[in-house]
Amino acid sequence: MSKNTKSENVKPQKYPYQLRDSILGPAELAFHNALLAIIPPEAVILIKPRLADVFAIDRIAIPYPSEARLYFKQIAQMHVDFLLCRVEEMQPLLGIELSEATSEQPELLAREELIDNVFEVSNLPLVRFKVKLSYDEKELIRILNPLWQSHLPPNCPKCDQPMLIRAVKVGEDRGKQFYVCPDYQNCGTY
Repeated sequence: MSKNTKSENVKPQKYPYQLRDSILGPAELAFHNALLAIIPPEAVILIKPRLADVFAIDRIAIPYPSEARLYFKQIAQMHVDFLLCRVEEMQPLLGIELSEATSEQPELLAREELIDNVFEVSNLPLVRFKVKLSYDEKELIRILNPLWQSHLPPNCPKCDQPMLIRAVKVGEDRGKQFYVCPDYQNCGTY
């Protein structure tokens, strides 16, 4: 590319953007609507969140910034189709991908493999569904309910508030998850 010239710095009189009719394609919209009908009230659906906003680079495992940047770049421009999170603290519960990849599409298969690995090492369930124009809500409940129920924390035994999931930050138990009451200062339960 050439050095900046006057013509490259001129703003167009009108930018060439327009609003999309929907941010979801027909299959994604059908799945989203089916999902809305069945998710538990303590969950919310995020649409196409960027993987780099969901997952962080483990700075203890990868202490060098240059190496961390390489791992970040792998996921920076990737997203998961749907992410279910707990409403209270937006903690991820479950990822969902609508899959179209076939053995004739090695680039899509490589993308899916990377996403699968990121979810797996982060202990976050990821479920793949084939792209269709309609989805059976009963089938979605059968598949998804055990997954998100296993990731919804119990209520605090003292004050009955939904507990928060936290992870040990340092030491030999680093990464191990535990529950803590959101009102820990007053309640004392963990």
